[in-house]
Amino acid sequence: MKQYYLLFFCGFATLFGSCKSTTGSDPLSQSPETASIDQFFPVAYGDYWIYDSQSFDSTGLNPRVTRTVEIIDSQMNLGHESFTVSDNGNNPYSAYYFSGTGVYGIPNLVVKPAISSSYLVLRSPMSIGEKLVLMDTMIEDVRLKRELIFKGNGESVTVPAGTFSCCRYESTLLYASPAYIDTAEIAESYYAPEVGLVEVKRYDKTGIVLTSIDQLTSYRVNGN
Repeated sequence: MKQYYLLFFCGFATLFGSCKSTTGSDPLSQSPETASIDQFFPVAYGDYWIYDSQSFDSTGLNPRVTRTVEIIDSQMNLGHESFTVSDNGNNPYSAYYFSGTGVYGIPNLVVKPAISSSYLVLRSPMSIGEKLVLMDTMIEDVRLKRELIFKGNGESVTVPAGTFSCCRYESTLLYASPAYIDTAEIAESYYAPEVGLVEVKRYDKTGIVLTSIDQLTSYRVNGN
């Protein structure tokens, strides 16, 4: 049961990005302090982001997996223009749309059959230390609550796709039933303007033991 709930958390790690250089630094026209949500979450038909995904367990490093996220369509959904996602990593969201300063995910009913409402995925700008509740819902007798904290900006992150100046967000998934309340997982995500998600590190509930990491290897954003 707990493993099933963790699928919901992994959706936060999904963001996207004509292929750019896989080495060196990419110049940014917007600093991470001033970027708007559509710059941190750039989506357009044909855009894609390719990640090197690694998982860790008590036996050591699991085999690496290449994960591709691609925008394959756009259409009106829930009164907004939404962007349909194809993801070989089983993204819990099937599409994204913008509203105000936030981007929202429309659940993939195959991966998240128990959730039918859209949820906030990311907001920008935010103040350092500001906290948001992204999701707070009940599934049967279990409560799922996901929180997001803006931790910092201007942080240099180097991945196979290059070196980027990023904003750092921390996301925590809490779950509770009549018998217990606990933290399921903690993730640190790094977003760069005009690129999207650059890196995400997931930890166990202590926030110390690394369980997986996704790093951007190449991407295409807005036809570039």
